[in-house]
Amino acid sequence: MAYFLGRDVAIGLTTEQPHYALELDSGDLKIAGHADNAYDDTKVFVARRKDVGTAAEDTDVTFASNTLADYASTASNNKYVLLYNASGKKYLIWFDHDGNGVKPAGLDEDFNQEIDISSTAAAKEDIRAETQNALNADSDFAAAFTISGTGAVLTLIDKVTGTATDVVRGSGYTNSILTVTTQAQGTVATLANLSTVKMTDITGVDFTFGALDEDIAYFGQRTALKAEIKNEVTLSITKKKKNAGFSQLFNEARCGIRGTASGATEVTEGAASTLTEMNNNLNQPLADATGTGFGYRLYLQLKEGTEVMTLRNMCITEYSITLNADAVQEETIVFYGNVKPLIGTVLDDDATSVADF
Repeated sequence: MAYFLGRDVAIGLTTEQPHYALELDSGDLKIAGHADNAYDDTKVFVARRKDVGTAAEDTDVTFASNTLADYASTASNNKYVLLYNASGKKYLIWFDHDGNGVKPAGLDEDFNQEIDISSTAAAKEDIRAETQNALNADSDFAAAFTISGTGAVLTLIDKVTGTATDVVRGSGYTNSILTVTTQAQGTVATLANLSTVKMTDITGVDFTFGALDEDIAYFGQRTALKAEIKNEVTLSITKKKKNAGFSQLFNEARCGIRGTASGATEVTEGAASTLTEMNNNLNQPLADATGTGFGYRLYLQLKEGTEVMTLRNMCITEYSITLNADAVQEETIVFYGNVKPLIGTVLDDDATSVADF
């Protein structure tokens, strides 16, 4: 039997914001990634969530038919394209060729865009161009994908590197109308290959996963019900101290980076500096359809390729330093959270859903 060993353990740390990191610049903690302070991996202290990814999903949609009616969507004819981004959100594309189009039903999409081709020339290149323009004009699609095209081929590249996603062509389309192909799969790295994510100089780890239950006793029954109310997750990390980073985190950014415009959503890439601020746990944790940028994401690897725990939306609850006259100083950082951990064989960089949050 091959036991898990201490040398198998590794820990990674990122923010929950896919596009924003925290950097340590001459002892000062700053948000990196916005318009006034570009991301610089040489200064990173806490990496972006997307930094666990090594490649972004690249999808081509090829328009094959010159007949507008071939693309027309109704509630039930299964003519649509459904894209998933690296954060796990679903983006629905559907078509209206005569003003009577209806959004396909039952797909539970997070975002959708109608492509009005009623005034488009009956040529596949023009249909592609109209689709590209409509998607780029939609703020939700434009925030999630880099959208381009040439000839009859529309290309959508996920703006977040990471987990392989999916794309679904409705069964109402045949290859003679429209094809969908994945040119490159999104991938995530292992902690061993992520120098900006993997924590170093660790001497101790203590992980606790529990639940807050309500005890319900029933008449005539000895066995009670323990009804789960919420999860309680705690991760304590002890490491050799080499800078002021974690004391600054506890002092200024206990819950990572928040968006000031809504207080809930992931902030789009390269936004103005006024749209992000350090979250010192004085705002209600929120989530919406675009995800949540609340807290930090920690990866607890017990053994590479065998068991990796992804701890989502974690905040710092305690920080301490151990001083010793004849030893290197040690610091202990305690993270807490209430979102159920994901247990798998690789790192998981999907955004937390509203249901999980």
